[in-house]
Amino acid sequence: MGGIERHSADDPLIDALAAFDDQLADGWETPPDAIGESVDPSVLSEWHRLSAFLTLVEKAWRRGSDGQEQPVDSCGSTDAADG
Repeated sequence: MGGIERHSADDPLIDALAAFDDQLADGWETPPDAIGESVDPSVLSEWHRLSAFLTLVEKAWRRGSDGQEQPVDSCGSTDAADG
């Protein structure tokens, strides 16, 4: 289907990305070594690419500690920081 690969629900890469996304929501900025080490070496380049993408998205649209988005202005500050 147009180059889109289908992954099974028990794909360890998906599990690792979901765990990292949860940690990004909690304020982490880089993936902990334990998550990256759990990724199959055959998909390690995909892990690096996708985890970098998640980090970029999180920097652009930060979530608060309650999971709500906090918009980032062009200077990189969030509305919550302004008052």
